[in-house]
Amino acid sequence: MTHGFAVASGMVLATEFSFKRGYINLDDKERIIRLLERFNLVDNLDLTDNQMEKLVRNDKRKQARIFICFTQGMEKL
Repeated sequence: MTHGFAVASGMVLATEFSFKRGYINLDDKERIIRLLERFNLVDNLDLTDNQMEKLVRNDKRKQARIFICFTQGMEKL
């Protein structure tokens, strides 16, 4: 997995988490994901939650804790 793909995948996850928590609306969620897709930065790998957790836990830049970021929309990234 390339660094750019990993970053973009993290951005998609943050967008999904933000939408599920009500921080952004559906239009913002779709706009962010469309922008990443336009530049071919995301690919649908259909990873399971366990597979994604394993990737995050084995990230060489990860420290003792895992932090998740959220967004409040495109203008507030």
